[in-house]
Amino acid sequence: MSDYNPEDDKHVAYDLRQIYAKLVGEHMADITIARKENNYFNWFKALEDLYTVTRFKFDEPDAAQKVYNDKRKTITLLANKYSSTWSGTTKDANHIQEIDSALRELEDWLYVQMEGGSLFGKGYKYDENEL
Repeated sequence: MSDYNPEDDKHVAYDLRQIYAKLVGEHMADITIARKENNYFNWFKALEDLYTVTRFKFDEPDAAQKVYNDKRKTITLLANKYSSTWSGTTKDANHIQEIDSALRELEDWLYVQMEGGSLFGKGYKYDENEL
């Protein structure tokens, strides 16, 4: 006789959801810390990590991939163009503003995609015009 109990499946699924929520939360915390420290490399890395673990939940993953690639390319170009500012060596206000704006745009877009995929639960929907 087997020890298998179908009720156990519900608990496993619950546990996996909790692990996933914790992982997503850790990436969101990493994003916040890097943003507050103006650590552009870590901010971008944390945004990439968040995208990796959430993209499959987006409403239209293929369309999202194109938008993500465009935003990622813009940030990479800025990182190369203003490498001293990106690394924190130089504090040029105009360069900081351009990099910061591009990273915030990607972050905001990711959160809108996550909301569309119900990663924050069902309920309030962001109005993209609010961002």
